[in-house]
Amino acid sequence: MKQISSPQERVEIMLSLHPADYARLKAGAIKTKMSEAEFYAVSLHIGSLAVLRDYGHRIE
Repeated sequence: MKQISSPQERVEIMLSLHPADYARLKAGAIKTKMSEAEFYAVSLHIGSLAVLRDYGHRIE
């Protein structure tokens, strides 16, 4: 993966998802009227914060 040198840059990743998870993400993008890529990015961001919180990590 590429190092991020500024908050404006993005990193591309490839995901392998279970078909049900993909359908859920696709439906979420449609319901929120976001592009799939934008919805996936927001979901990963929020989900990773939730996982860290569940494992007792402080989020700053």
